Amino acid sequence: MNAENNKNKALNKTDVSKRYYFDSKGINDDTCTEYCNFKDNGTMIGSLACQNCQFCIDKEKPCKFTGQVNWIVCSKIKLAKG
Repeated sequence: MNAENNKNKALNKTDVSKRYYFDSKGINDDTCTEYCNFKDNGTMIGSLACQNCQFCIDKEKPCKFTGQVNWIVCSKIKLAKG
């Protein structure tokens, strides 16, 4: 039954077309480089502050070793990008 549950979770995962793959740099691509123009308080798109924002609907499951996330789904992404 676990395999079936995992399959259903994968099928229900956020539509790829709604994901925003944010820009990052650094040794492990762990430094976000895009300011969120919607928040306009220094928050970077894809950062932990961004991921904890009420408008962040979904995000990639963090890597268990680095915690790295490559994409988010934000209901305000058009405003955030400016």
